[in-house]
Amino acid sequence: MHHPRLLLITSSNFNNLSGGGITFTNLFHGWPKDKIACAHSDRITPTTDVCDRYYFLGNKEFSWGFPFSLAKYFGLEERVENILRQTKGSPTTPTKGVQVKKNFLSRAVKILQPIARLFFGDELPTKARVTHELRQWICEFRPEVIYTILGNRPYMALVREIAREFKLPVVIHMMDDWPEMMYRRGIFGLWRRGRMKKELQQIMNKAAACLAICPSMAKAYEKRYGRKFSSFHNAVDADAWLKKARKDWKRKSPFVMVYAGALMANSQAKSVRDACDSVEQLYKDGLDIEFHIYAPWYAANRYRSELERPKCVKVFDAPDTMDIESLFAKADLLLLPVNFDKESVRYIRYSMPTKVPAYMFSGTPTLAYGPSGVASIQYAEDFAHCVTRQNPKELKNAIQTLASDEDLRKHFALKAQKLASERHDREKVSRAFQKILIDTSI
Repeated sequence: MHHPRLLLITSSNFNNLSGGGITFTNLFHGWPKDKIACAHSDRITPTTDVCDRYYFLGNKEFSWGFPFSLAKYFGLEERVENILRQTKGSPTTPTKGVQVKKNFLSRAVKILQPIARLFFGDELPTKARVTHELRQWICEFRPEVIYTILGNRPYMALVREIAREFKLPVVIHMMDDWPEMMYRRGIFGLWRRGRMKKELQQIMNKAAACLAICPSMAKAYEKRYGRKFSSFHNAVDADAWLKKARKDWKRKSPFVMVYAGALMANSQAKSVRDACDSVEQLYKDGLDIEFHIYAPWYAANRYRSELERPKCVKVFDAPDTMDIESLFAKADLLLLPVNFDKESVRYIRYSMPTKVPAYMFSGTPTLAYGPSGVASIQYAEDFAHCVTRQNPKELKNAIQTLASDEDLRKHFALKAQKLASERHDREKVSRAFQKILIDTSI
């Protein structure tokens, strides 16, 4: 089988922490390492078991307009982004002389924040360009195909320019419905959104192949963009997971429910909070239960005080070296949460969390809590106990039922494993996925 020289242009690199990084690692499993390279803008340290040729896309490739372009002279790019998006950053401590300039500029940015958001929403005007360094790196690699998950207009422009200059076919893989959420705020939002939709359609029209993250997205996108979409989601090493999977479903003390993954305001954080409230009430009612939440350190820090409950709900940082197979197998119940509000549903309705195959293989039953119109909840109806109304009392009753019924837990666990073996075995999925990329280069 001939593997073409593949260039990834993505916001994520190959890693063991983010959804995109984990998905790439599994889908590209077995691809010859000397025939894969990744140009990315990810701040997570990349892994090298699948790919060891990386190029970081920084402020030379993506540059802001004036006056925010001044931030690069003070090393404040990340801090400016955090201020504009109202998130918590972790800047390093500079020398005293530079600190004065940084503090001054930070105060200036805070003053400009309302104006910037009024005109530009959550994203500053940004230009993309193929720098001499990037061009040289690509030339040395000599790619034959581009694989990309796209992103905002600068990312689309960069992909388009590289494909044009090097005459490369492009394979697009959509992993969430970011086009529905982007450029909806700010005075220039309507104009920028119109441009984004036009540019995205142009890229779709010229793409050699179009992929979606799940069947629901593929079906919706075929109507939206007039292209055929194949569906590929994360897959895992079935043998490794089944080896560590849970083999009995006797109730432990305490009964431990686990959630591992992202905590985002427009995705799952609100439903996780409902679960915290339900567990707290069950604990007060006398059930020996704990809820353990594992999230990336920045999300854990942000939500810890809001989610933790004395003695029964704990929030942990999720290190990238965690033995996730054992973590899931030792739990009594796994939570798959999705927010119910309209903005979250619009953003996440066609998404499929990376953790789903791992949940299914673990031998631990899953409790899904989210609206039935969302792809992940629809999918969970095939293998999990589902609560599809935002009702903490109903959620509490579902947890209590699963905690008290060993046969029910076993039923959902074995059903999930059977489906996972059919649909999410890495050897099967990666082979079919890679065949599309190989066929593209022929």
